[in-house]
Amino acid sequence: MKSKNSRTLILISVFIAILVLNFGFISTILPISGAKDQLTIFEGLKTSDTYNSSIVIDDTNPASDWATAKAAGYCTGTGTSGDPYIISNDLFNVTTWGYCLQIINSRKYFRVLDSEFMNSGVGSMFLFNTSNGLVQGNQMPGFIFGIDVNNCSDITFRSNNCSLGTLGFLVQNSRSLIFDSNIVNNNLADGFNLDNVEDSVFEDNTVIGNGDDGFIVYTCESLIFLTNTIINNTIGIDNQISNNTQILGNTLANNDNHGIRIFQSHYCKISGNTITESTNDGIRVEQSTYNLFESNTASYNYYGIHLITSSEFNTISKNTANHNQDDGIYVATGCHNSILDDSTANHNGDEGIWLTGCDDSVVSKNTAYNNTGNGIRLNSGVNITCIENDIYNNLENGIRCFSIDDSIIENNNAHHNGLYGIRVFSSSLRNTIKGNIANSNNLSGIAVQSSSNDNIIYQNTASSNMEHGIILETSDLNLITLNTAYNNEMNGIHLLLSDDNVIISNTANNNNNGTYLDTSNNNKILGNTFLNNLDCYNETGSVNNLFEDNICTTPITPSPGLDPFILGLIIGLAIGLGALAAVIILSFVRGRKK
Repeated sequence: MKSKNSRTLILISVFIAILVLNFGFISTILPISGAKDQLTIFEGLKTSDTYNSSIVIDDTNPASDWATAKAAGYCTGTGTSGDPYIISNDLFNVTTWGYCLQIINSRKYFRVLDSEFMNSGVGSMFLFNTSNGLVQGNQMPGFIFGIDVNNCSDITFRSNNCSLGTLGFLVQNSRSLIFDSNIVNNNLADGFNLDNVEDSVFEDNTVIGNGDDGFIVYTCESLIFLTNTIINNTIGIDNQISNNTQILGNTLANNDNHGIRIFQSHYCKISGNTITESTNDGIRVEQSTYNLFESNTASYNYYGIHLITSSEFNTISKNTANHNQDDGIYVATGCHNSILDDSTANHNGDEGIWLTGCDDSVVSKNTAYNNTGNGIRLNSGVNITCIENDIYNNLENGIRCFSIDDSIIENNNAHHNGLYGIRVFSSSLRNTIKGNIANSNNLSGIAVQSSSNDNIIYQNTASSNMEHGIILETSDLNLITLNTAYNNEMNGIHLLLSDDNVIISNTANNNNNGTYLDTSNNNKILGNTFLNNLDCYNETGSVNNLFEDNICTTPITPSPGLDPFILGLIIGLAIGLGALAAVIILSFVRGRKK
């Protein structure tokens, strides 16, 4: 995390550098060709006056208030809402150190329009304790602060160019501001630096190529960021210790760290954004709770969406997280009570969705396919609900559950995965695995392994897998009931080194064995239907297993066909007898007529 102190040191260092260079700032940060291109911004700009020294308007000082400024010819108007003071089409070519224009302690209505600011070392404009303004269409290149705003309200900043300086906008201790369609590019530090700002809107701004963050948001409240273009900064939007932020419909690309970062912030809404090609995370969330991440596209980043370090009670819904270098969606380390639903995670370099160390969480109705790792990976959690997900064509498992307890894995469709459809292992206890479809996987459909005990596996379909339909391995005291396992290459239900399990009322047809027990003892196999398997059930190295009331048939061998000669004789005889019967019946009918 970047500290405020480090940012201050950066600004002080640049300030000193600019002082030493004696206002040669623009020419030193641009090559000659770049400087020429930048100057084209001002071609055709109409100017009415040129000012070579700073203008200060302090409406609490009769010697420098708006009336005095008007008398000096700096502005027109009367300061009402219908007739605001207007400073327009001026050139501020200020050669003294400071700000070109200062407006302080003002409640009058004013406008600063279509002017050019240059040369002054600190900033183009400083607004302090001021309200009721419009700042629009101004060119402000190459300053330490493009526009410096402190303790202001009800001001709109529209279509200004604050580029090629140190910091585009510095806004502090202010509220009810609007920043619309500004260009804030290629500053050495942040595009926008916002500290203790409330109830303000940032819309349709272009924020590109700044050396630090596009927007740094610190201890702010209820800000809205809407449809901005934020490209090639360090972090696109860095929301720190700022609650009720709304980040909606922005485009963020090629940022050097994260696209969007939410740090120690609560009740935020991040929705409808497109975040691509971030060096680290598309969306990064730390120590933040009760936030909504909805309908974002986070693709071609390192992680698509990444929540860590006690970020609890967050909802991640309807997002697209594809083609990321590592995981599509990764929620880790104390992120309890998370909801991950209705999202798509495909073609990621590792997991589609990974939830680890997060209790009481829900993973539902997601689609995860063609990931290099697992479709959905659940690690070390209690009371996880994983339901109605569609998981297929992943290189490893469809759903991988490692050391999870008291959880529900229900109504998922896990098919055509490289290993298991659903794998539950490493002392996963007391889970319910119900109503899943686990077909056509390269190993088994459902696997319960490695001391995973006291689980219930029921009403699942596990068919056409390359190994077993359902396998228990070194796992005891499980109940397997009302499952369907057919057309698997090996066994319908397979037990290996697993004791004291109950297998009851399952249907396992057209497999090698209906049930096979390998070095597994004291199991009960009761009331199952095993049809058309090569062997109904089998056991090796196993003792004290009970097989009772199972329905077994072996494949029916078809009867050999009749010899063609004999078949011909039979057919001919049948035809002859039929003809004879017809003659007899006809004769009988004629006799009755006579």
